[in-house]
Amino acid sequence: MAYMIGVGGSVLPVKKIMVGTGSAAVEAQKLMVGTGPAAVEAWSNGLTLAETVMSANTAGGSTSAATLPPNRQVGDLMVLIVSVYNGTLTTPSGWTRFATDSGTRNRVHAIWRICDGTESSTLSITVGQNDSTVYGAMLFRNAHPTSPINVSDNGGLTIASTSHTCPAVTTTSLAVAGKAIVVRVACTYVDAGDPANYTWPGGQTEVADYQANTAGDSTQTVMGIAVALAGAVGSQGTVVATSAENQRWGTLTFVVSPKP
Repeated sequence: MAYMIGVGGSVLPVKKIMVGTGSAAVEAQKLMVGTGPAAVEAWSNGLTLAETVMSANTAGGSTSAATLPPNRQVGDLMVLIVSVYNGTLTTPSGWTRFATDSGTRNRVHAIWRICDGTESSTLSITVGQNDSTVYGAMLFRNAHPTSPINVSDNGGLTIASTSHTCPAVTTTSLAVAGKAIVVRVACTYVDAGDPANYTWPGGQTEVADYQANTAGDSTQTVMGIAVALAGAVGSQGTVVATSAENQRWGTLTFVVSPKP
């Protein structure tokens, strides 16, 4: 959503709201409309997760189209998380890879891009296996323009379990406490037709719980995503996602930094 100011054909997008006068003016972080508990947010300068879109390679094959968030704006950060059963990822042109997991059965890869207006509604992805693949596309607004991913780390085991641990990461000063967003991803697989879901502990907000429906595949990839605000700069501890299925698994933790 774009916030506009003006009348008729003279309307322009809001870039910044200042509070105060002269050299004492400071940039507003949020604009509320209404009074008391009924007030609602009309504009925000802070880092937000604007949208999460899930998709999968429903027809099978090693190359398929990942759906990208439709409400993106120029300057937004897009992160695409790719989980494929026992497969590698070819990084698409124009994207930066920041996570690669090659040691677990359900491998978790991640790439990012700052939107420039040339993106299509989908992105062609090629993986190294003709297996079930899930895509989690996340859209962040007001992320750091040059160093949006502060830190990341992969986890996972080839031993079956229902407790899937997202690793701890250590943030730097760009990941401002209470403003940076910690994203935790857990992935596993189930036999086709079996139900599967993830449960996250308190303090985590689930934003996705998705199972692929890849045609002709006896195993289906599952991806769960949860977010939380970063704590004090330093270690952001481990978080355990509980899976309904006792299978091998892969996880990822990364932190998105806010714009300065």
